[in-house]
Amino acid sequence: MTRTVLIIDCRSSIKNIVSSFDEHLEQIKYKKAGLIATILALFPGAKPKFKYILATRNIGISQEDEAALNKIDGIHFSEEVIDYYDSLQSQLGLAARYQLLGSLFASQDIPDLENRIPAIEGKMGGHTYYSFSIEPEKLLKIGYVLHRNKAHENMMPTYQRLIKKARLKEIHKFIEEEAGYFPNSVIINIVSTKGSLVFERASNQVPDSISRIGILHLPKKYRSAYIIDGQHRLYGYANSKYRNTNTIPVVALVNLDRSDQVKLFMQINENQKPVSKDLRNTLDADLLWDSESYIDQIKALKARIAIKLGEDRRSPLYDKISIGEDKKSISTQQIGIALSKSDFLGKVKAKEIEKVGTFYTGNLNKAFQNISDFLIKSFGYLKDELSDLWDQEGNIIVINKGIYGIVMILNDCVNHLIKHEMIDQSSSVKDIFDRNQTIS
Repeated sequence: MTRTVLIIDCRSSIKNIVSSFDEHLEQIKYKKAGLIATILALFPGAKPKFKYILATRNIGISQEDEAALNKIDGIHFSEEVIDYYDSLQSQLGLAARYQLLGSLFASQDIPDLENRIPAIEGKMGGHTYYSFSIEPEKLLKIGYVLHRNKAHENMMPTYQRLIKKARLKEIHKFIEEEAGYFPNSVIINIVSTKGSLVFERASNQVPDSISRIGILHLPKKYRSAYIIDGQHRLYGYANSKYRNTNTIPVVALVNLDRSDQVKLFMQINENQKPVSKDLRNTLDADLLWDSESYIDQIKALKARIAIKLGEDRRSPLYDKISIGEDKKSISTQQIGIALSKSDFLGKVKAKEIEKVGTFYTGNLNKAFQNISDFLIKSFGYLKDELSDLWDQEGNIIVINKGIYGIVMILNDCVNHLIKHEMIDQSSSVKDIFDRNQTIS
């Protein structure tokens, strides 16, 4: 069994800040080497995997720090990431280690994993796929679930609901006490680099058949199989006595784009538990961004702005907007409705921009940046002026109706400035915000 050593460096702040760790990480590079040497001396022959974790609370780090962490084989865990794994542990118990190891050692080799399995190679929807049965323990080692959570914000788009403890217990009981099984397949996407996925066709094949039988060599790497459907079935085996003696059926596609994984997930689940409006809006931010329809593009733009306002630490609405299935006081849908009622985005048809907006003239990226920056500055001004009220629990401002009203007032102010030729569409966000303050 592979041992793991985590070197955890904790840093916190009372208030939300962005800090630089460049000098600290430079020192850690040398301290880490000493720690590893000491541990190897204490446990000769163990050959553990090492990972340095910079754990923070209320601290954002720069892209330069992220790059420096990569250079020393480190990773940043914000409080959202820590809370995610804490929540996952409460749901899965020790089985949460599979998800953690997949995050810490993504694409690194898994020693001593027997990766050869009998399989059928076929074609479906223009994709090559493999159908096989595998011991749950093996799939858990290489598997990873893209939960819709702030812990995965750098892996967008993500699409899975967090595992439910009650449902998991039911499945575990079904497997353990009733000797139950699930005949439907777990759907996965295998991430394969050159040579990591090999299919050896058997010599004896059925003539004229599109399908082929043989031996599939799975990648022997952490986080090389993304679970698209069947996470509860798979994790139901995680703490089971049958995890190495039973097999589960799997359909494995190869190197699907993340957006195609989202589409497949939604197709599979559309007739099951309804996808919440906030989760659908969040998925639209990625799924519709490159659509040829202006209507879809605007829908994606509104969703991305809402996500930005809720997930950017600079935003006064940070952690106050429902992203995915995280329920907060403001919904992404309400942000979208407010933006639709404003003149910020103009009017579009599927193939035509009928009227350009205050911030949108056809360039999605520019509109996203400008509208987000303007709203962050504007809400920041209000938060500073109404600080006592803003932080009160259940106040009338930081709720759906309050935010809707504020966006409408901001829209009226901007329209007033345009009408009196104080600004135009070429004006910078800073200029629009500064002039807005003079009339607010």
